[in-house]
Amino acid sequence: NQSTLEIDVDANGQGEASGDHAEEGEEQRNHGDASQFRNTDLAAAPSQTVQQIMALIQQFATDRNWSRYHLPRNLVLAMMGEMGELAELFQFCGDGPEYNEDEDGDGRIPYPLDGWTEEKIDDLQQELADVSIYCLRLADVVGISDLGLVAISTCTSSEEA
Repeated sequence: NQSTLEIDVDANGQGEASGDHAEEGEEQRNHGDASQFRNTDLAAAPSQTVQQIMALIQQFATDRNWSRYHLPRNLVLAMMGEMGELAELFQFCGDGPEYNEDEDGDGRIPYPLDGWTEEKIDDLQQELADVSIYCLRLADVVGISDLGLVAISTCTSSEEA
């Protein structure tokens, strides 16, 4: 039994989320499970800003009456659980010397997922999404309305230091 998230995007790129529960009372058991956002059809939607994604997550939680559970402490603990699941994917991967240089100067250190199955790569994507959802929801709950702008500001000030 899973919830679905539907996104309607208008001509200005503004999104609105809505969803259904597969079973009555599900909001009591899954109050804030980030995996509920996995059944999202974003293929047709244009790129979303961080603020738009935060609004979608907020609407998704509001539609399910989960806001009462989304206290900062609860969100941080849930995010830590998801971080553990993400860490588990890399637990025995090792950090060979071939992964420590930015060879082409693009700011990325190559870490090929050679040998990873399609299922494991999907798990990686899902866990990254889960962590991101909790992070964005936490920012919203504590009143940081544009985490994207804060991130840009942090990167800019880090470059100047």
